[in-house]
Amino acid sequence: MLMTFTEFDANAIDIKQGWMATNASAEVDIVLNTNNMFELWIESNFENTFSTFEEAVRHAEALVPFKIKWED
Repeated sequence: MLMTFTEFDANAIDIKQGWMATNASAEVDIVLNTNNMFELWIESNFENTFSTFEEAVRHAEALVPFKIKWED
């Protein structure tokens, strides 16, 4: 996984946890819903659900350009 995510506070009854991409060229969010499925949202548009966080990230990386910071 090369796209990086940070957790955010989710204040909805159908969301357990949420993460947002920090190095994507568009708004990318992954949320864990109450059915224990990971939803991928790009620019406020629902894309699909996945059984693992890693699978959702891979699909996000395929759909949205992102930047990698090469640190020393």
